[in-house]
Amino acid sequence: MGLRALDTLSLGLGRTVEGILPSKSYLDDPEGTARKFCVMGKYKAVPNGSLMRTHPLGLRCLRKSVEESFQIAADFVVTHVDLRCVVSCAIVAALVRGLVLTKIYEERHVDELIETRLAWYNERREKELQRLDRQDEPSLLRNINNNIAEVSQHATAQKLADLKLDESYKIGYVYKTFGSAILHLRLALRQLKSSGQLFSQLTIFEKPITDLAIEGDDTDTNACFAYALLGALLCYKVLPPRWRNSLRHGTWLMEKSGGLCDVLGVAKGSYSGSRDKDAAEDG
Repeated sequence: MGLRALDTLSLGLGRTVEGILPSKSYLDDPEGTARKFCVMGKYKAVPNGSLMRTHPLGLRCLRKSVEESFQIAADFVVTHVDLRCVVSCAIVAALVRGLVLTKIYEERHVDELIETRLAWYNERREKELQRLDRQDEPSLLRNINNNIAEVSQHATAQKLADLKLDESYKIGYVYKTFGSAILHLRLALRQLKSSGQLFSQLTIFEKPITDLAIEGDDTDTNACFAYALLGALLCYKVLPPRWRNSLRHGTWLMEKSGGLCDVLGVAKGSYSGSRDKDAAEDG
């Protein structure tokens, strides 16, 4: 149907989501339906769709503990069941939470959070291996050291070329999107530490995101996710003015963003979902 509020055409949901949500069994057993889809695809797809949608959960978790934020993000198994998707989402939700709360402001904080999440990832894997219906899943059977090494490899890249974003047969791979955003966050933290000036902050968005787009791979998703982490760190005011002020539906978007922040208690406002016609069933 598209987005009726703006009279726009429908956009692609992504092969994974589009293959799972219409299933008759989904409402009764979303995780089971997602796992069945994964089995039919022979566990080959480890897409970035869940990661792309995770960052708003960071705001939802501001009043939650770090552990609670991990579990909330892990609920993305309702569409993306591979553990590589799960651990990526868990790290990201906690990162956004920590950035907004200004608890993450140095690279070492990023490293510490990732290390903690990898330990959580291993514990979750061991628990799931005990389930008879899960013991043949490739993402669980993969050597844990190899899994951790792959996360670390993408999380510690020093430049975009290290990530091989346009690598054949890995376009849209969840760790590519994860790694490119973590790299941009690291670069921003380094730049802030070295200067801390507003002028410097204004340069953090445009060139890195442009470079990321030119690099290839699933460009829109990579940029969306990298922007989310940079936005959580730097806030709205340091967006490039010509980008920020030229959004086609900028006023509408800001109203919705303000409403979300109001509902989540991030900011004070007067938003009322019952009075928002766009939030109606036919909105």
